[in-house]
Amino acid sequence: MMLEEKDLQVLKSMMETVVNARASKTETVLLQMIQDLKRKAEELEIRIA
Repeated sequence: MMLEEKDLQVLKSMMETVVNARASKTETVLLQMIQDLKRKAEELEIRIA
């Protein structure tokens, strides 16, 4: 099966959208984890002090 150039462009665009969405979601999850760790560290420092 041969795909035409416009079909390939559409597929490429769709794949890029999926990859970007996954990367964005991963980044968001990591940022949330970092925020949680910072909060925990602050709580521990308060308890220790």
